[in-house]
Amino acid sequence: MPIQIQFRRGTHAQWTAADPVLADGEMAIQTDAGGGQPAMTLKIGDGTTAWSSLAYGGLVGPTGPTGPHGTSVNNLDGGEAATNYGGIGATATGGNAQGI
Repeated sequence: MPIQIQFRRGTHAQWTAADPVLADGEMAIQTDAGGGQPAMTLKIGDGTTAWSSLAYGGLVGPTGPTGPHGTSVNNLDGGEAATNYGGIGATATGGNAQGI
């Protein structure tokens, strides 16, 4: 017989209202979007901190820094468009891209 592991779960409103202290290492899942977090985020208890004071964790982390701006090519009429991506040039003619 397979073993099934099921974690505590609830909506943002349910967790906020109950505000439990999760056991050390206990994982609990917020099933909906709320509190500035997407659905299916989790918190892991430390045995002393209430839910509302625990940090969110899991697969969705904080937003990273904004990356560099690229060059935009906006020539879709079949003509020639050229751009430079970090020192690597490319030319597109009639929809066929060629590296230079």
